[in-house]
Amino acid sequence: MSIRPPASLEVRALSHRYPGASVAALDGVGFRVAPGERVGLLGPNGAGKSTLMRLCCGYLPVQRGPGTSLQVGGIEVAADSLRVRQMVGYLPEQVPLYPELRVREHLEFRAAIKGVRGRGRAAELGRVAERTGLAHMLEVPIQQLSRGYRQRVGIADALLGAPPLVVLDEPTVGLDPNQVLEIRAMLRALGGTQTLIFSSHILAEVEALCDRVVILAAGRCVADEAVAEALRSSDVIAARSGSVTPSAR
Repeated sequence: MSIRPPASLEVRALSHRYPGASVAALDGVGFRVAPGERVGLLGPNGAGKSTLMRLCCGYLPVQRGPGTSLQVGGIEVAADSLRVRQMVGYLPEQVPLYPELRVREHLEFRAAIKGVRGRGRAAELGRVAERTGLAHMLEVPIQQLSRGYRQRVGIADALLGAPPLVVLDEPTVGLDPNQVLEIRAMLRALGGTQTLIFSSHILAEVEALCDRVVILAAGRCVADEAVAEALRSSDVIAARSGSVTPSAR
């Protein structure tokens, strides 16, 4: 199958309030990601990271406001969310897997859903299995896998079809230190070939994997800068503790 070039991501004046919520999950967030960049979303639990990622993937409706725009590869998510979803590989924090299936069966099913068909499907499964260290686990039932290997299956799923944008929500959460290092090394190799958006509340994670960091707190973007600059910023320390306020920028 043909490899698609990495996609840009542009977020402008993006807000989101869940029905019945007293406060907005996102409040006027804006930033831009160039094709092939690796950008980390850093912030405490409840900062709005998962909401932002779901919006970027087309899984939540964009709530329009003055100046609101959300584009993946130049395509407005609100206008053509189906096309955007075909461009995005998404790993949610809770990985949805079919435990009774073998790894190969699960990935074949997911590849079919994503439109990877014919003789190219076997080659694509081999590619993502090799990329994620699953080549020797393809015939193992998912219910027999460790947490780390289940996470690899979810990442392999996100990589199927070589999507121009890969969005990963807390991909190393709950893993042991060795598994974390292995997953980080695997994700680091994605830089340049696909645009990577990666969320975490762990500073070392973002430092190890990303070129830039976007820091969210209380639903607002409080910093958008190179990782080296962010490490010198007091906003990083505040974001880790959840103490950033909208006026802290």
